[in-house]
Amino acid sequence: MTSTEEKPGCLTTLRKLFGLGPPKPEVLPYEMRYHFLSAAEVSFYHVLHTVIRDRAVICPKVRMTDILYVRNQRENYAYFGKISQKHVDFLLCDPKSMRPLLAIELDDSSHKRADRAERDAFVNRAFETAGLPLLHVPARKTYPTNEIAGLILPQLDEQAKTDRTGRQ
Repeated sequence: MTSTEEKPGCLTTLRKLFGLGPPKPEVLPYEMRYHFLSAAEVSFYHVLHTVIRDRAVICPKVRMTDILYVRNQRENYAYFGKISQKHVDFLLCDPKSMRPLLAIELDDSSHKRADRAERDAFVNRAFETAGLPLLHVPARKTYPTNEIAGLILPQLDEQAKTDRTGRQ
């Protein structure tokens, strides 16, 4: 054995001694999701893409902890837990800086449940506190382009105006 070769470990030596082959690799239980977005989300994505063109980058299914952070996390760890398992359906970001401009939630019928309404109220407050607009859009099979443009473009215009004034 040369000095560059690895020496066998104890387990390898014992397996050889007892006539056992190499250990079988662990089989992991993962499979790819074929539908990353729901049908309503795909429909909305295409209309959104048509509406905003190159004004923003569309990021689907973004975790809230990738958008918001908790000040003084040691002291406020419970608040991290409140957002760690949540996401928004879409996040629009500035194409040059990737600064978040607008978060979008598609509200399906589950948003009418009491527990979901409570969750939504908290999420709304979190985004408001952080200074990032959050837009709720009712989930549908299809979305009228002019209606989505009327909701999204004023928000992007407001963000552009905010950038020009230097506020963050």
